[in-house]
Amino acid sequence: VLDIKYFIGIRIFMFLILLATTLAKEPYFSILMLVFYILNGYTWAYIVVSPNRMFLEYSREDLGTNNFFKNLGYMLGGILSGFFVENMGFLPCFLISTFIVLLLYVFGKFTVKNIMETGDYRKNFKKIEKIKKIISSFF
Repeated sequence: VLDIKYFIGIRIFMFLILLATTLAKEPYFSILMLVFYILNGYTWAYIVVSPNRMFLEYSREDLGTNNFFKNLGYMLGGILSGFFVENMGFLPCFLISTFIVLLLYVFGKFTVKNIMETGDYRKNFKKIEKIKKIISSFF
C-alpha cells in the first residue's frame, strides 16, 4: 500500500512541470505536457478516493461537506484563474497559484500536526461545524 505522501509529492512535481511549460518551446512543451497528463492520471484517483474513504469512516455528512467545498473550489478556481489569465497573462496566474499552494501547504502542515497529536480531527474543526450550519441554512 502506497502512502499518500508519495502521491502528494508527485503532484507537487507535476505543478513544477506546469510551471516549466510556461517557459518551454516546442517540442519540450509537448513532452512536458505528456509527462504531466500521465502523472495526473496515475495520481488523481488515489488522492480523490482516499479522503472520501476516510470521511465515510466518520460520517456521510462530512463526506458531503468535503465534496461541496472541493467542487466549490473547482468552480471558483476556474473562474478566478480565467480572470487572472485574461487580465494579467498566463505567467502571473501561475505565480499567484504558487503563492496560494505554499500558503495552503503551511496551513495544512499545522492542521495535520494538530490532528496527529490529538488523534481526532473533530476537536480541531469547531469552526467547520458553524460553517456547515450556515451553508445548510441556504438549502
